[in-house]
Amino acid sequence: MKFKIAVITSFFIAFGAIQLLHAVEFYKKSPIKKIQNDSVYPAEIEIKPSIIQVDFAPSEFVTTDITILNRGGQVLEIKKIKASCYCANGAILNSSIPPFSLGKIRLSFNTVKLTDSLQRIDYTIWSNAHDSVFNFPVYLRRIIKDSLNK
Repeated sequence: MKFKIAVITSFFIAFGAIQLLHAVEFYKKSPIKKIQNDSVYPAEIEIKPSIIQVDFAPSEFVTTDITILNRGGQVLEIKKIKASCYCANGAILNSSIPPFSLGKIRLSFNTVKLTDSLQRIDYTIWSNAHDSVFNFPVYLRRIIKDSLNK
């Protein structure tokens, strides 16, 4: 009887070891799958705040940062930014923005030759977003400095 129990026990141990070895070999051969981005919801740009207004005094150099929100399911890759006016420039601070994350763009304005009280400069962003070209306006408002108040 003891011999029979020993044979049955060794049979179950051998069967379990064979199954375990097969599982280990299966996992060694199967490639590791990377998590893929969501292709149903491509990258999408949203500007925060939606209306950008910058106050400036005559003949000053102004910089401001704006926030870019990636509302899509893929990584947003910002390739280039360009202003409609020679007096303005844009610098990409975060060229790669993960899904549902924030990035920054720095806008610069040279107001030496701006004489109107209200100026509009349009910026264009090229990216891999759903609409690969994204336009947004920036309104520059001239303020008069009071020379009596310091």
